[in-house]
Amino acid sequence: NFIGIAGRNDLSDIKAFITSYNVGKFPHLFDSDGDIWSRYGVSTQPAWVFIDTTGETTRYFGSLGKTSLQEKVEDYFRTKSINSTYLTILHNLVDTLMTWI
Repeated sequence: NFIGIAGRNDLSDIKAFITSYNVGKFPHLFDSDGDIWSRYGVSTQPAWVFIDTTGETTRYFGSLGKTSLQEKVEDYFRTKSINSTYLTILHNLVDTLMTWI
């Protein structure tokens, strides 16, 4: 699953961002007090946090385009011994995600 977590702005600014960048197709959380960001060691945007089924996290900071995001996803799941079928599914997920961003 992909979830956007926004913080450090007014809720109206965040809603405007979601509308402006047409990213309303996936869920967003408003981290008004920074607890979620803090829990995952995020202090600035943009940041990407991958969380596996055991709760283990891997973080990436900075803007990621389609190619970079695909590489990060592949690297992450390669360490989890995901087979090539799942990597193909993940490529499709990244393709879909990039149409939303």
